[in-house]
Formats: sequence, C-alpha cells, structure tokens
Amino acid sequence: MVTTTAAPPRDEDTALARVRERVELVAPAINRGHLDRDREAVFSRDAWRELAGTGLFGSCLPEEVGGHAGSLTDLMDVVEGLGYAVRDSGLNFSAATHLASTGFALNGFAGPELRRLHLPSVAAGTSIGCHAITEPETGSDVLSMSTTGRFDGDQVELDGLKTYVTNGPVADLAVVYVRTSDTPGPLGLSAVLVPRGTPGADFGPALDKTTLRTSPSDSCA
Repeated sequence: MVTTTAAPPRDEDTALARVRERVELVAPAINRGHLDRDREAVFSRDAWRELAGTGLFGSCLPEEVGGHAGSLTDLMDVVEGLGYAVRDSGLNFSAATHLASTGFALNGFAGPELRRLHLPSVAAGTSIGCHAITEPETGSDVLSMSTTGRFDGDQVELDGLKTYVTNGPVADLAVVYVRTSDTPGPLGLSAVLVPRGTPGADFGPALDKTTLRTSPSDSCA
C-alpha cells in the first residue's frame, strides 16, 4: 500500500511566490513561436530576458547579489511553475542548467572574490551559465573523466575535451569539472570557473539535436 501526504500549503506572500506569478504573466509572450524556434534550433535571447525580468535566476541566491535567498524547496516550487507555464522545454532546460549548475555551484563553493564578481550577473540573467562534465570517451561518468587541471599559483591550466555542454554556445561562464590530483574518488576532482574569452578556451558551435533544440549544446576544449 502506498501512502501519500498532502503538499504543505503554499505561502503566496513571499518573494518567490511573486516570481512564480511573474513567470506566469510573461509565459504567453515566451510561448509565441516556440514550435518554430524548436524546428529551427533557435535559442531566444528575448525569451531569456523575459525570464530574467521575473527574478527567476536569483531564486536561491543571496539578497546581497540581487537574489531572493530561497531554499531548495522554494526553488523547486518556482521551477515547477516554470514547467507548467512555459511551453518552450528547451528554454526551461537552459534556465534550470543556469540555476543549478552555475548559480548554485558558485554560491555554494566559490570563493568570496568569484562570488562578488559573478553572482550579480548570474542572478540578473545578464550572464548565462553552463557546466561541462560529459566527455566523449567516458560520458557523464564523473569519476572516469580524463580532463585535467594543473594549478599554477592562483590559476588552473585545463587540458581536455568536454561535450554535450548545455548552454555552451551562448554561455558567458562555464563551470568545468576536471581531475586535479591522483587521489581516487571525488576528492581528486575540482570545479573551475572559465569565463568566455579565457585564453585557450574554445567554445564550439551548437550540436545538432533531435530534442530540446532551443537549448543549445556544444563541445568545449
């Protein structure tokens, strides 16, 4: 026998409840033409700006960087509303990647200087984030990745190839996962922030896909 419990009552007088309401308000404008964009594999920066204007991208980021300081549960509620209201599944996928893999990672694990420099634009949506884990030979088996990072003072020299990087072709910031020591398991891995334009970083052209075509992916080296 399966026993379920009712969802707790939703507090409609919170900052994130208002974000969800704003998402519902802009959804009709975003939804117009979404099937054409999918057929043509077009990432809509206008639709992205509409989402950014709702405050969505600051959902779980601190108030001092322009966020709403929501909990993970709050964020899931807002993203659930996004899924119900916005029909562009690729755009939703790109937004979720930006929220989780860039905003959440930077806020939780970056140093104070990186948070100060980049979180305001991540929260505002004026920077687009991606993360690079998958590799051609090992897929998304993180512990088998071959991309390496070598520390040189406060810099890290990366060597390797990532693929299927969601948001890669349009991203301003990439969180790249690499092996930085021979220590077995996850303790030998590091996440490195790579802004677009970093010398030696190559963000490739968009890959052709059969689904989520409005969410561009690429290979990065």
